[in-house]
Amino acid sequence: MQYDDFVRKASHAEVLISQGKFQQAEAILKALMATGVDNQDIWRMMIVSWMGMHRYREARDLCLTSLQYYPHDAWTLYSLAHIALAEHRYEESLNYVDEALKLEPESDNFHSLRASVYIHLKDYQQAIISATTALELNPENVDAMNNASTALIGMSKYAEALDLLKTALSIDPENSDIHARLGWTYLQTGDSGVALTHFKSALQKNPLDSYALSGMQEALKARFTIYRYFLVLSLKIEHMRGYQQWTLIVLSFLLYRTLAFLSGHFDFLQIWLSPVLILMVLFFLATWVLSPLMNLYLLSHPFGRWTLDTHQKSSAVWTAMASCISIISFIFYMSFESQGFLHTAFVSFMCMIPLGSMNNPSAHAHRKVLNIFSYVLVISGVVSSTLSFLRNELWHPSVWPFILGMLAYQWYANYLMIRE
Repeated sequence: MQYDDFVRKASHAEVLISQGKFQQAEAILKALMATGVDNQDIWRMMIVSWMGMHRYREARDLCLTSLQYYPHDAWTLYSLAHIALAEHRYEESLNYVDEALKLEPESDNFHSLRASVYIHLKDYQQAIISATTALELNPENVDAMNNASTALIGMSKYAEALDLLKTALSIDPENSDIHARLGWTYLQTGDSGVALTHFKSALQKNPLDSYALSGMQEALKARFTIYRYFLVLSLKIEHMRGYQQWTLIVLSFLLYRTLAFLSGHFDFLQIWLSPVLILMVLFFLATWVLSPLMNLYLLSHPFGRWTLDTHQKSSAVWTAMASCISIISFIFYMSFESQGFLHTAFVSFMCMIPLGSMNNPSAHAHRKVLNIFSYVLVISGVVSSTLSFLRNELWHPSVWPFILGMLAYQWYANYLMIRE
């Protein structure tokens, strides 16, 4: 291949990458690499193309190959940090970006990426330090502003975060990510109306922005007052570190058990503790099923239905079916006084928990495990309800595998979600 032809095709691939047409760029770059020409720029473009297509293993392998030839290439280390971050290997990502900074300590983009890694580690103080360093090197680094604002939100400093995002928007008004982050920030302050405006702006600029799309879902659901307050609280909990979330879960469980014990053993406390216990149970249940139930509302919304993916629609439908069976069974119990109907109402009601949350994890492997776990629980519940009808008993030994499995599911699902 002649040099001019090589340069022309390389330039064409670069344009395709800038347009997000990674697959077409890959075809050209593969042909250029097949010529055997040792060109680091071609390798870099191929790495970017594979990262753009989420083919991280191939991108990582090429990065490692490139480092064998160019061991002091900070850009390749920076790319490896990006790949590790995308694959949720945060400590590894931090190591790579630190190595890159040793080679190029004045790179504002490297410091900004470091801030992003610390955000995922929920070390917001370190994230602020790295983002501030990036902004000192380049005051107009919008990514650094975005990361700094996210860290500020994690520290509940919403006013400062909003000011920073508005500054970023004045620098780059066409940036969909800034609008999406503004939307999420306003959601966390309870202002769903303004949040919705920013999510719409983000999606107008980039219809495939998943961050803005998920924000649009929450903003539409947050029109309902109960869900709005629930969302604000959920987002605050989400900003906690893993051990903090587990501490909250365990303490809440212990508090519930303590109040239930006191209510059961001291009659004069029942009138005060019973409403508290009911509210706690309703809140615990809401953390599992409120979001999928609200997704049913989005399914009926002319725009909201397009914001839901297949998994969210599936969870919403399964949760609705379980709730309908529970309500119908309870009505039949009131009419026929059959213990089997009351047992079925209870089992169906409890099945809303796994059916509504089994698709919550982002990792396919985690989602698959929870799906299998949920189906096993449903089968166990059907068996238990059938035996309850046959014996006309509300409680019998076969219900215990279902109850214990339900408890195990909740702890395991919490473990997976906190881990993610």
